[in-house]
Amino acid sequence: RYQLKPDNPADAWFYGLIEQNREFHLNVNPDQELKVTKLWVDVLMRDGDRTVGVVGTGISLEEFLSNVVDIGQPGITSLFVDSTGAIQLYRDQKLIDYASFVKPEGQKSLVTQLLDDPHDQARLQEHLDKLRQNMTLAEPVRNDFVTVGGKRHLLGVAYLPTIGWYEVTLMDLDELMPVSQFAPVAAVFAVTLLATLLLLHLTLRAWVLNPVAALEKAMLRVRDGDLGPSELPSARGEIGQLIEHFSAMANAIRNNTRDLEQKVHERTEALDRLARIDPLTGLVNRRGMNELLENVALRSRREGGSYGVIYLDVDWFKKINDTLGHAAGDTALVTVAGLLRANIRPYDHAARWGGDEFLVLLTPCDQALLEKVGERIRADVEQQTRDGGHPLTLSMGGYLADGGDNTEEVLHRVDEALYAAKDAGRNAFRLATDDPT
Repeated sequence: RYQLKPDNPADAWFYGLIEQNREFHLNVNPDQELKVTKLWVDVLMRDGDRTVGVVGTGISLEEFLSNVVDIGQPGITSLFVDSTGAIQLYRDQKLIDYASFVKPEGQKSLVTQLLDDPHDQARLQEHLDKLRQNMTLAEPVRNDFVTVGGKRHLLGVAYLPTIGWYEVTLMDLDELMPVSQFAPVAAVFAVTLLATLLLLHLTLRAWVLNPVAALEKAMLRVRDGDLGPSELPSARGEIGQLIEHFSAMANAIRNNTRDLEQKVHERTEALDRLARIDPLTGLVNRRGMNELLENVALRSRREGGSYGVIYLDVDWFKKINDTLGHAAGDTALVTVAGLLRANIRPYDHAARWGGDEFLVLLTPCDQALLEKVGERIRADVEQQTRDGGHPLTLSMGGYLADGGDNTEEVLHRVDEALYAAKDAGRNAFRLATDDPT
């Protein structure tokens, strides 16, 4: 089990499968992760319309070549090629086109290279094309005479639409049927050819086609949301093991999908919270406070009632940064934030508005409470920092808002009040006047 990556050339076959919308495919390929070369049966795993991975199993290449491809009959050669004519299974493994699914045209080991005559090669390609284009031909097997290695051969080609491969059989006429004996045994060879193709069909169907077709149906059910595949036939070897474990895999996909959705939901909520928190002070940031102000203003217009807003900044903060350094400035901001929390109710809110500016939202609130809390914050900051290394004072403006005020008006009024506190010499709290400027 390993991860596939779009930028890894060795994983290009998987993304090619997705682009071609193929549910499964067979190929002979050396697996770079497992360090083995096998006949691979790869099946896409889907969650709805989304492809989430691929599950595959491999049949021993040597065993498959021995049991299916190399029938042990002198003079008869069988091989399998894919839809492009690239050799997939052949007793001479040097001619097998490994990883042909991702190879560009012109670099593949094609079945036509086995033939001597270019005209034979063209006719073979024509047979391949016609079989693939019309799978309902009256002749499911096409025959021809070709020259291979200077000898005359009888060629037989059959198309396997389930996997998109061809079975190709070459019979050496000089070895199997000397000319002097051709007439008496012509019928025998015709029957031998048909029997060989039939045997290959039956063997491949029993080993691969039927189990894979049933597995494909089960995968379609999983893709449609039914994670309980059934009616899967028994099979030999690793494909049988794959079928056995498919139900467990479907359940794992369902459980993993559910867990992943939960984690994504939790992560989204966490990121949403982080987007509204100032990392230095731990207070709500400007974005979060704007949302709170909008919500309180809407509730005030709908239900009535008033709310208080206090706008403040640290006096001579630039001087602290310039003379003592930014670390001291950060410490001052954290100190102010902590004192703001200590002087408001649990359901009120304090925010770092930006730089050394803070905003406090009191809801519900009246005039007396607004004045009391504002003065308490100012006095507490002055007193708590007086004996420390960096005494701090605040300039503060307050405004009592109601349902008739929008957020922009409220911020304008507290800004005016803040500047009134600065004009009064700083270290002061002022309420907005009744007549806005």
